[in-house]
Amino acid sequence: NFIYSHNACFYFLSCIFLIGINLIICSERWRKLLLSQGLQATFYQTFRFTLIGIFFNYVIPGGVGGDVVKGYYIVRHHPQSKTVAAITVAMDRFVGLYTMMFLALFVMFLDWTQVTSHPQLKWIFLSLLCLFLGFSLFWTLIFSKRISSHQFFHKLIGKLPKAEHLIELYSSFAKYSETKKIIFTTFFYSLIAQSLAVLFFVYVGYALGFSQVNFHTYFFVVPIGIMVTAVPISPAGVGVGQAAFYYLFGLIQPESAQLGAIGITAMQMFYFIYGLLGAWFYISSKPEKDLKV
Repeated sequence: NFIYSHNACFYFLSCIFLIGINLIICSERWRKLLLSQGLQATFYQTFRFTLIGIFFNYVIPGGVGGDVVKGYYIVRHHPQSKTVAAITVAMDRFVGLYTMMFLALFVMFLDWTQVTSHPQLKWIFLSLLCLFLGFSLFWTLIFSKRISSHQFFHKLIGKLPKAEHLIELYSSFAKYSETKKIIFTTFFYSLIAQSLAVLFFVYVGYALGFSQVNFHTYFFVVPIGIMVTAVPISPAGVGVGQAAFYYLFGLIQPESAQLGAIGITAMQMFYFIYGLLGAWFYISSKPEKDLKV
C-alpha cells in the first residue's frame, strides 16, 4: 500500500508539473504578444488572467470560452487600446491553433504509410491540411505589406458589410507584420507547450500500461483531439473531448481507445485544479475589477 500510494503521489505531482509548465509557457506567449503591441503586462498579470480564463472554460461551453474573460480583463487594464488588447487574445489563440495543425501534419507526413492505410485518417489529414492552408493565407494577408497596401484589397473590403470595422480589425492584425520576430518566438513557445501536452498523454499512457501505442501516434492524435475539444459545445470540452480522443486512439489501435478517454479526462481534471486557483484570483479581485458574465 505504501509503494502504491507513493507511486500515485509521484504521478500526481508529475502531471501537475507538466500542466503547470504548459500554462506558464502559454501565459508568457500571450505576454510577448502584448508587449509587441506596446501594451505593458507583467508575468503575474498574464498568468493570473490565464488561470481565470481556465476557470471560465468550465463555465462557458468550449475550450476557448475563457478567452472571452481574458479579453475582458486585458481590455479593462488597457482602456486606451481596447481593440489592440482584445486582438492579442485572438492572435494568441490563432498561434496556438496553427502550431497544433503544423505539429499534427508534420508527424502525419512522417508516418504517411499509417495515414494512407486508414481511409478516415486520410479524410482527417485532408481536412486538417485545408484548415492549415486557410490559416497560412491569413498569416500571408497579415504579413504581406504589398497586399495590405494594394488598392484592390481595400476596395474589396470596402464592399463588405461593416467595412469600417473590418478595416480597423485588419489594421490591428496587420500591426504584427512589424513584429515578425516576436511572432516566430510565440510559435516556438507554442511548439514547446503542445509538446508538453503530448508528453502528458505519453506519461498517462505509460502509467496505465499502454506501451503498445507508438510515440509518434501521440504527436498527431493529441493536437487534433485538443482542437476538437475546443469546439464550443460543452464546458471545457467535457464529453466532446472524451468522444474525440476515444475515436482517434481507437482508429489507430483499437485496444488503446480507452487511453484516449482516460487521458483527456486526466488532463481536464488537472486543468480544473489550476482553474480553482483561477477562481480564487477571480473572487479576490472582484471588488477591484467587477466582472459580470
